[in-house]
Amino acid sequence: MLFAVATLFACQESLPQRCAREAKSYTAKNCPAKISDNITLDSLTFSENDSTIGYYYSVTGLIDSTELMAAHREEYYGVLKKDIRNATSLKSYKEAGFKFSYTYLSTKNKGKVLLSLKYKPEDYE
Repeated sequence: MLFAVATLFACQESLPQRCAREAKSYTAKNCPAKISDNITLDSLTFSENDSTIGYYYSVTGLIDSTELMAAHREEYYGVLKKDIRNATSLKSYKEAGFKFSYTYLSTKNKGKVLLSLKYKPEDYE
C-alpha cells in the first residue's frame, strides 16, 4: 500500500510542468482566437527557464502601428496588470511567483513586435 501511494505522488506533475502542458493544450485547441476586431491571440506559451507565461497576439488595422502602441503603452500596461490581479484562473501561478508577458505582433510587417509588456510578481501583487 505504501508503495502505491509513493508511486501515485511520484507521477504527479509539478506546477511548471502543468503550466507548460496547459499552455500547449490551450494553444492547440483555441488558437487563433479573436479577442477583438483587431487583435487575435495566436498562442500561449510557458518558459520553464524563467517561469513566464507568454501571450502572443497578432494585430491588424489601425492599431497595427508601433507609434500607436507606444502612445498607449502605459494604458495597456495598467489594464493588463489589473487583469492579472483579478484573474482567479491564474491564482496558483501568481502564488508561485510566475511572470507574465504579452507580445503584440504586426500583421502587415510579419514578426515585427509592436508592443511587449512583462510583469513580475512585484508588479501585480
